[in-house]
Amino acid sequence: MVIRLIKDYDSTKDSLYLAQQRDDLESIENGLNGLSNSISNHKSAVTAHTSSQVAHGGGLTVYEEIEIAKARIRNLILNADGTNIKEVVDARVDDDGFVYPVL
Repeated sequence: MVIRLIKDYDSTKDSLYLAQQRDDLESIENGLNGLSNSISNHKSAVTAHTSSQVAHGGGLTVYEEIEIAKARIRNLILNADGTNIKEVVDARVDDDGFVYPVL
């Protein structure tokens, strides 16, 4: 919604001047109240944003960061070589969660 305020009031302080001033003040008040309501609704929303909508440092979303962390934890816990000896695979995981194979 675009609000156009009167910037040049009537030069004589009469009823027209006061009406113009009142209209502008009402427009400002309504705009501020609308913003306040929007912010309150957003704060109290159950799902204001999903984790894939929130950008995190480095350009990744919160969802991507969580998935990378989960992959790293799985690799630390679950990865084993052919002799069932646990290996710290996390040392071979890059920033994006890619696991480099053992050569």
